[in-house]
Amino acid sequence: MHCFYRIPELNILSDLQLIMYHITKDPRYQSNIESFIDGWISGNAVDYTPGGLAYRLEWGSNRYAANVANLALLSAKEGINPAAYSSWAQSQIDYMLGDNPLQISYQVGYPDDNAYFPRQPHHKAA
Repeated sequence: MHCFYRIPELNILSDLQLIMYHITKDPRYQSNIESFIDGWISGNAVDYTPGGLAYRLEWGSNRYAANVANLALLSAKEGINPAAYSSWAQSQIDYMLGDNPLQISYQVGYPDDNAYFPRQPHHKAA
């Protein structure tokens, strides 16, 4: 299992729950993971843009959605709601890469240099 850096204030506990589930297969960890991700999918824990991107905060909203999408994909790989979690994660990543109402990629340089994407990002991480 790969461990990826995430924003600590967002879901480090969920990351640890997934690692513990991977090791033990204890259903308590699975339940906690499902509760966290399902809160995002349902919109109970976050809001959604009109185009369908889940967002937690105004600044750097894609980082939160991308990190939870990553957690959802890793959870799906562990057999936790694979169809629903994979589908939701794919929708979030697709939105960030251009499948959105503005038809722009929020990833600088993607898909190629001729595409429309932000040309003057706010900071290096963008």
